[in-house]
Amino acid sequence: GKTTYIGVCPFNSVNIPKINENKKVRLEWNHTHFVFAKGSNWGAETIVMIQLAHYLKLPVICFVTNGGKNTLSELKHALKKNWPIVALEGSG
Repeated sequence: GKTTYIGVCPFNSVNIPKINENKKVRLEWNHTHFVFAKGSNWGAETIVMIQLAHYLKLPVICFVTNGGKNTLSELKHALKKNWPIVALEGSG
């Protein structure tokens, strides 16, 4: 079957062509779908991402790249859900 890649991000933080083009961060077009959370700051999407995965009963793999202040929060959620975690050494 076809693999689904869902991007979850705060609506007011990303550049959405013809809608919200003044933002610096562009959507990652390798995703097959996008879900936008209310908010302007990264981290606003974390709870939406966790709830979406639970609701859709999707298999989840947590990829850690670059790190940042929201990474530990997301990793704690992933550990509680027993999701596999892949950390890319040297990515940030």
